[in-house]
Amino acid sequence: SGDVTEGTASQFVATVSPANCAATTFNYATSNGTALQPGDYTAIASTAGTISAGGGPLTISVTTNDDNIYEPTQYMTTTLSSITG
Repeated sequence: SGDVTEGTASQFVATVSPANCAATTFNYATSNGTALQPGDYTAIASTAGTISAGGGPLTISVTTNDDNIYEPTQYMTTTLSSITG
C-alpha cells in the first residue's frame, strides 16, 4: 500500500470490479517478505473477509511495529484466497 512509517497501520483496500450482485467472500493472511513478524509487523492468520453486494470496499489493516532500528525499506505480503461470489 505504499510507504508506511513503522508503528502505524498499513492499510489495503479490497474491492470488486465490476460490482457484483452478491457478496464476495475470501480469506486473507499476511506473510513475511523482508519485513519479518513479530518484530516488524503483527501477522494476520487466515481471516474471513466479505465485500458486500455492490463492490465494497473492505479495508484490511496490518499493524507495523516500531523497532527503533534504522532499516532500508521492507515489505510484507497480504494474500487473498478462496474467493467466491
